[in-house]
Amino acid sequence: MAKVMLFIDGSWLYRCRLILRQEASDPQYVIDYRKLPQILMAKAKTDLGLPDVELVRTLFFASIPVNFDARDSDEVARRQEFYDMLKEEFHFETEILPIDFRRRRVRREDREASDPFYPEEKRADVALACGMLYYAMISNAYDVALPVIGDDDYVPALQHVRRLGKRVVIASVRGSCSDSYTDPLDALRVRDSTVVFLNDVVNDLRLEYVTAQVRCESPDHVGDREFTTSYHQRPGERVYCDDCRARFAQQRAQSEAELSQPMPIELQGMVERGFMVGRIANIVTDRGFGFIRSEDGRTYFFHLSALHALDFAQLQERQIVQFRVTEEPGPFNRNRGNTHDVRPIPYVLAPESTPLGAEQEAPL
Repeated sequence: MAKVMLFIDGSWLYRCRLILRQEASDPQYVIDYRKLPQILMAKAKTDLGLPDVELVRTLFFASIPVNFDARDSDEVARRQEFYDMLKEEFHFETEILPIDFRRRRVRREDREASDPFYPEEKRADVALACGMLYYAMISNAYDVALPVIGDDDYVPALQHVRRLGKRVVIASVRGSCSDSYTDPLDALRVRDSTVVFLNDVVNDLRLEYVTAQVRCESPDHVGDREFTTSYHQRPGERVYCDDCRARFAQQRAQSEAELSQPMPIELQGMVERGFMVGRIANIVTDRGFGFIRSEDGRTYFFHLSALHALDFAQLQERQIVQFRVTEEPGPFNRNRGNTHDVRPIPYVLAPESTPLGAEQEAPL
């Protein structure tokens, strides 16, 4: 029995979704990643003329934005949830590499047209190539490499994998596949069969949505909690109806707007030397920590042990505080910094006592 390993360039495959949607004549088309390994395994078995094959492992390589514009938090969170699903439910081996967006918007169309910034995703490509070579060097790890790729950056890795005695079946997307892989003569010697195009199995790979009757778990739900949804609920995940989700989204948008309010100019002279000023953005009461949003929009973690002259139980969201920074937000800490000294600013009221941006002088 031939052992097969899949190596998926997740970032490239995500970019191919528009091609596959056009192929399927469905603007809402989505790949079912649960089906992907078995369908590709069947194609490899047929193309190589193998009596039987065994899937050893599916490795998925992609990137995740960090240090991005706060307006894209929900989008990045959804991307992370997708990666978590691949790992926890489908048992993919995921390697997700951070990309520093330098406080910019994630989507190109949301950035200024004159902004030359372009996120480099080569680290995920290099990780895939290294993984394919690493397992090829291990005796009996796999017999057939099945990379799901399109860029020709992988040519050297594929050549070395074949020199190590492994067979290679390339899966790609027509319209986003390098000529190096489709060359009928295979002049670069990178494959052992014709390329498997996902375009040809696009309908087999379609994610079929199944509706189910569930209960909304929002504590603020109004009316009958039973509703029908096609949303795939992950194990242990709470599910909410559309009305509650819309209300949560509205509350988040309002909270973001309030946190973005400029600090009263009279506070500038009250902040101690070496301190920054910000608002309490979120408090996780049962775990004893929270987050502060600074004036420049950055987010900083704080633990209750970092509080001075403040009672954690009395903290309120949007409350203005001053704090020292121990770690700035960066590409490897999910856009959050760290603090070690959080203090009140003299003569600033708690947020519910006065409208935001119009605090009056009074003792805390």
